[in-house]
Amino acid sequence: MSHEIRTPLNAIVGYSELLSRPEKDQDDAVVWTHHLRRSSAHLLSLVNDILDLSKIEAGKMKARIQRHSLLEILKDVVSLMRPQASEKLLSLEVEVLDEVPEKIETDAVRLRQILVNLVSNAVKFTDQGGVLIRLSTVFRGANGEPVLVVEVEDSGIGISEEQLERIFRPFTQIRTANLEPSEGTGLGLDISARMAHLIGGQLSVTSKKGKGSIFRLEIGVGSAEDPRMMHDASVDFSDDSDCHSEVAPVLLSGCRVLVVDDGITNQRIFRFVLEAAGAHVETADDGEAGVVKAFAAMDSGASFHVILMDIQMPVMDGLEATRLLRNRGLTSPVIAITAYATLEDRERSLEAGCCEFVTKPIIPDQLVAVVARHVEVASIQSNRSRVGPSTVSTMVDDSRFAPLLRVYLDDIPTVIEEIESCYARTDHEGLLRGVHQLKGTARSYGFPELGQLAEHCQDLLRSGDALEDMSNSVGELLCHLKSLVD
Repeated sequence: MSHEIRTPLNAIVGYSELLSRPEKDQDDAVVWTHHLRRSSAHLLSLVNDILDLSKIEAGKMKARIQRHSLLEILKDVVSLMRPQASEKLLSLEVEVLDEVPEKIETDAVRLRQILVNLVSNAVKFTDQGGVLIRLSTVFRGANGEPVLVVEVEDSGIGISEEQLERIFRPFTQIRTANLEPSEGTGLGLDISARMAHLIGGQLSVTSKKGKGSIFRLEIGVGSAEDPRMMHDASVDFSDDSDCHSEVAPVLLSGCRVLVVDDGITNQRIFRFVLEAAGAHVETADDGEAGVVKAFAAMDSGASFHVILMDIQMPVMDGLEATRLLRNRGLTSPVIAITAYATLEDRERSLEAGCCEFVTKPIIPDQLVAVVARHVEVASIQSNRSRVGPSTVSTMVDDSRFAPLLRVYLDDIPTVIEEIESCYARTDHEGLLRGVHQLKGTARSYGFPELGQLAEHCQDLLRSGDALEDMSNSVGELLCHLKSLVD
């Protein structure tokens, strides 16, 4: 692992030093910058894979088995990977050999991650032809339990017998004449195999050098509560979006942004990226200075449209600063931007009043898109007449977030049932746990008004009095939850 990390770091340090030389040639600088960005992207991918692998080995990654639409999972995979295939002029198709269940019991996030990794590898090692995702059902065991088989077949370079023996080992990469080692971490297949085991399945491969490869994933489908099946004639994987159309750049003209970060380098990067998109940017070196600037803007009647808040800072950290701002009545979006990336860090940030949690390093285009989305949402909320809480997520237009949003909405009926059950039993502790969790998740999934309703209900429960107000608050919360699934 030390070798794998030091390899891209060596390139990053070396090219950074070359770029700092005043006598550098401009053509050389362009080439060096390209290699610097490539090595940085590889290092980021490597760190993400190592974190996933460490979670699995430490037993911290748990499967969340629920009923999901197999069709939607496959559509997400195809939609994500088709542009990558199109760039190489490759086809990406789905074939259903026989009837397979429309819905299966699985962890949709892990299954999607496995399939994306398999298809991505297939595209990477294929130069002509295409990639085929093939679905079928087999029956295992004495009781003939149905098992879903997903095969990812490519017409690429194939894998030699020697490489096949160690293909699922960490840091194993297929070496070719035209593919540099830095184009993969060598961890993806190991992680995919472990994730397959985590969700009760197994991953295998057959291949011949020069003849392509077939990766075969087998997973159980769960109980047969929903007998509906899909077959080839009923599945439409056509590309609904025009992935070749040019996307208009996101502009932040007139947007006032406060960047609160103790890192001067981070401040400079954020300022450059946001000002290039048309924003007016001010900075603060710690949470206390950020609070002072935000209060001054509020008192002048010209609050910042968005505040980017680092979490770990001297003098006053970002969580305390956000709490102070919310207690003072700040309604502007506060976006936590931090190198702390655990679920606990996310929950603490949302509980403190942040509306979104973004981990470093930040890709410039993504930073502009995040700020633009919250500016647009804040503008809509401030300009419309209040006709009741919104039932549409502010993240609904983010295609990358759509799969997670669907899972969240699928869980809403269970949340309603638990809250109603606790309220009927006068189980105030259980009710408090439920609304406290809902307060954080609602904001995280783009339902800020639902989060406010849950927070109000939480405050009444903690106060222990005003039972009539609490009853009305729970009723309003349940009414809004039901509107999400109507």
